[in-house]
Amino acid sequence: MNVNGRWDGKLLDVSGVDAILALDLRADGEDVSGKFTATLLPAAEDVCGGQVRGPRISGPVSGSVDDRGNLVLKAELDAQGQRIVAVFSARPGKPDPHARGAFYGGYAIEEGASALTFQGGACVLWQFARRKEGAVR
Repeated sequence: MNVNGRWDGKLLDVSGVDAILALDLRADGEDVSGKFTATLLPAAEDVCGGQVRGPRISGPVSGSVDDRGNLVLKAELDAQGQRIVAVFSARPGKPDPHARGAFYGGYAIEEGASALTFQGGACVLWQFARRKEGAVR
């Protein structure tokens, strides 16, 4: 499975927090590297008729993809002086007609969970076939 390019989706954490997730990935054989951005979404009761986005977490990711398309990525960050290690693992799924690819899986905060709202949870990502200029996500 080709993992190169932009992937967009959502995270749902066991703490109840959800976030918009974007991955920009490059593969060289089985090795994968790139960047992730997670934008926290406010709880429904915190939004008064508008779409409000919360803080962003971003950084580099690296990992691998196997011959069946299973993806494992690791991100290492520093938050408030504390080292954070997050691991994401996913398998390919059958996308809807508007996407070229899909992944579903989970993530875990292996180090530094006390510095974050996130603990671990589920994730779905799509690589859309077409993206119109100026389209709202």
